[in-house]
Amino acid sequence: MDNKQLVLDLLCLAHGTRLRIVRLLLKERALVSSMIAVRLGVRPSVAAHHLRILSQGGLIKGAKSGRYMTYCLDRERLNSVTYELCVLTGNE
Repeated sequence: MDNKQLVLDLLCLAHGTRLRIVRLLLKERALVSSMIAVRLGVRPSVAAHHLRILSQGGLIKGAKSGRYMTYCLDRERLNSVTYELCVLTGNE
């Protein structure tokens, strides 16, 4: 992963609500956007905003199922970010 991509990924994660979404999806594997909003205790529009940022950044994937969007983590991408952070801290 190049430095530019790592910076973009870290910027996507640099918000409390987005980190909470990532943690939730780590536990639940996949959830519809409305359930993510409920589980986080935020308005659906707030959840949608942060899901859009994570999706555009490539850290999560969305799939349309009926009239709902189901989201899951791109675990390979998150593992790459984690690995790069370990390299930076000397814990590879």
